[in-house]
Amino acid sequence: MKTLLKLGLLAMLTSVIAACNQQAANTTGVIDLARISTETGNAEKIDTELKNIKSRLKTELQTLQTKLQNNFQETQKKFGEKPTDEQRGQLAKLLTTAQQQLQQARNSAAIELQNKQIELITKLKTSVHKIAEKIAKKRGMTLILINNNNIILSIDEKIDLTDAVIAGFKNQGISK
Repeated sequence: MKTLLKLGLLAMLTSVIAACNQQAANTTGVIDLARISTETGNAEKIDTELKNIKSRLKTELQTLQTKLQNNFQETQKKFGEKPTDEQRGQLAKLLTTAQQQLQQARNSAAIELQNKQIELITKLKTSVHKIAEKIAKKRGMTLILINNNNIILSIDEKIDLTDAVIAGFKNQGISK
């Protein structure tokens, strides 16, 4: 009798676990953000914008470097071929200050580029989120995951929303 009761409880527990697993599978959607970005042309747009910013920043840094070098050379020329100890000290201080200004400008440029990259990726994720959320809602899904091959190893095609999100981008006119 105890064995029969245990088997009955085990069968019921197995059914509940299977139902929970089925429910989780039916309410979860997965998207491939990298593929969406590439196939909608957003990866190329982001890359182009970042390259343009990088080019502008490089030009600005070169201009600053030239200005600082010219200022140093003018001061050096003003002091002549045999500067005094005090003038050599001023030149050393001027050189150190120029190097610090240039390094600070490089750091600021790197931060600006990084912030722009974060901004563009966040904007893309927001657009993807809005579209994916609508699609998931229509399909009765309550959880959307971003496919990361390091975390999600395999996906049932029934829960992959990537193609639908790409189509959503194209329907809204936000792709290529």
